[in-house]
Amino acid sequence: MNAPLLQREASAAQATLHLFALFHLNLAFSSIEEDARGEVIRRCYWPLLELAKSHGPIGIELTGYTLEEIEARDPAWCREAKRLVAEGHAIEDGKVVIRKSAAPAA
Repeated sequence: MNAPLLQREASAAQATLHLFALFHLNLAFSSIEEDARGEVIRRCYWPLLELAKSHGPIGIELTGYTLEEIEARDPAWCREAKRLVAEGHAIEDGKVVIRKSAAPAA
């Protein structure tokens, strides 16, 4: 049967898909040389904070080691991440999540 779709069927077919992006940050990844970590923060991690501010929601998850390395190399990144969280740009508002992961069990 080739009858046209009813209006209610057409509306259901045009539903919007909502997605959520989650980024995992890991400076201890074996292919990242230690002397390149500052560049990774500058070229990869800072743009994620900008993305959260302008086009959220996004999620950012990082290891405790990575958080400590970022703090040692670029403390302004951590301050900006904290500021975004303090302003309500947390998971509840769908912008950015910064969480220090627990160390893996031995």
